[in-house]
Amino acid sequence: MLVRHRKISSKVLAKFAETEIKVPSFKEVFEFCRGTYSLELFRKSELLILELLGWELKTITAIQFVHFYLSKGCTFSTDKCYIREIDAKLLRYLRKYAEFFVDLSLQDYEFVEFNAHIVACASIAGARKAVGLLPLWNEELEELTQTSWDEIDKCFRALYK
Repeated sequence: MLVRHRKISSKVLAKFAETEIKVPSFKEVFEFCRGTYSLELFRKSELLILELLGWELKTITAIQFVHFYLSKGCTFSTDKCYIREIDAKLLRYLRKYAEFFVDLSLQDYEFVEFNAHIVACASIAGARKAVGLLPLWNEELEELTQTSWDEIDKCFRALYK
């Protein structure tokens, strides 16, 4: 039964974190599973999961934290870049690398020990390193994220190894 819930719970999470157009319908999931589970089982399982969670779906993911912090700005006038000048192209790369590091954290069980906020901060630090920004973490980032380097260092090292 646990395996069934895992498969079905990913649909519940997709409904929570994605736009409606990206969420597969029950029929599409049913067809993907080649009829292994009935449509009624999908419906009942989704409701059971929601009831077990008390309809509390207030999870913020690492990618949501990253997008929030990037929208506030993760480069500063005191930053130095040893690869190129800080311009729009560098900012695009910063975003892509931050998203890459979040994706990377989802592929390794090692990152389960870190909460989403720490993964997001470490991903931003990793992105800053990838595009050549120094320092990797500064007072402005500490103030923005309310997180110190000591809090993200272990996660950063795991992401950047």
